[in-house]
Amino acid sequence: MLYWTGIERLGAAGRRAFMVAYLRGVRDYINAFEYGIDQDAIIRIMVDNTPIKDPAIYRQIKYTWIDPNGVVNRASLESDIELLRDLGIAQTPIDLGPMFEDKYRQFAVQYLGEYQPPR
Repeated sequence: MLYWTGIERLGAAGRRAFMVAYLRGVRDYINAFEYGIDQDAIIRIMVDNTPIKDPAIYRQIKYTWIDPNGVVNRASLESDIELLRDLGIAQTPIDLGPMFEDKYRQFAVQYLGEYQPPR
């Protein structure tokens, strides 16, 4: 998981709590849009907290996959960076190494358990 720089202000306990809450949200999102579980409730949350206010639009959107255990596809990010360099948008090399801190994701998965699709 990549964090914004302000997350440092939360301290370690706050980062762990954030990641647990984030993965709960991701799992609810996946359950709603992949399996139809509590979809109306999730759409209501999205309507209340995003600029899109028409619930019908959320039923039409094709969603991007988010790993329910918080695993970031590093190879994909590296490919994106290479594309940005090829397009001249990124001028200097970007090292992703320091950007990856997996201990909070690991804590959250240990706390919540590995994601299990609903049956």
